Amino acid sequence: MNPRRIVTPALTTPAAGAARVSRYASLAAALTGDISSGRYKVGSPIPTEKELCDMYGCSRHTVRQALNKLKEQGLISSHAGIGTLVKGLPDSPKFLNEISTVAELLQFASSTRMHVVSRRKLVTDEAHATLLHCYPGEKWNLISYLRKVPADRLPMGFCMVYIRGEYADAVAGIKTVEGSISALLEKHSGVRINEIQQEITAAHLPASIAESVLAQPGQAALKITRHFLDVDGKMIQVSIGYYPCDRYRHVSQFKARKPGVSIP
Repeated sequence: MNPRRIVTPALTTPAAGAARVSRYASLAAALTGDISSGRYKVGSPIPTEKELCDMYGCSRHTVRQALNKLKEQGLISSHAGIGTLVKGLPDSPKFLNEISTVAELLQFASSTRMHVVSRRKLVTDEAHATLLHCYPGEKWNLISYLRKVPADRLPMGFCMVYIRGEYADAVAGIKTVEGSISALLEKHSGVRINEIQQEITAAHLPASIAESVLAQPGQAALKITRHFLDVDGKMIQVSIGYYPCDRYRHVSQFKARKPGVSIP
């Protein structure tokens, strides 16, 4: 990106009698406006620190302070070898970015809170056996909860978690989960999650779930189903989550392994 090709107003100095605004705050506000207007789109890079210095006539220290402010707000993120990318829009839906390992998935879970709304025991029938990849007649527990971001008013989504009966004591009596349920199972039961199979599909919010998340019945949503397997390939946990379309986004990034190699 060549800063000489971009016409950018210089950071203004407050008029006499006006509240003083730091240069880094002014720059942060300008960049936030550029992201909101679509000048820098979600997933695309923003100019480098040097380019921002040239564009706005400010020091590198000022630029770094402004970028840190945007990072704290969840608008941008830095990636080694790639640069600084736009992560989200101001007040935009939350989204998952570049999750490809169990550790990254658990890191996402740790940034949300799960508030339990119901729990019950069940004996699997044919339909459950198909969903849970188990045999009919097995004992499982079903926990339903709202997933929330602490600072947000509306729930991010509604999730149902099926837990194999012998591991259910790990979450007995818990009303709020900080982190992931699978991490609790590992901590209290000694089981080790070795694989997570994930399927993301388009869906309409069922009426009962829409009411729980304060959304409209039939609204478009992402349905995310995850199967958790131990080192022996045994199914330990299955989760099904519904996320209204205006509150959640899943973003992936793909790169060629070698420079110049095209991606089919």
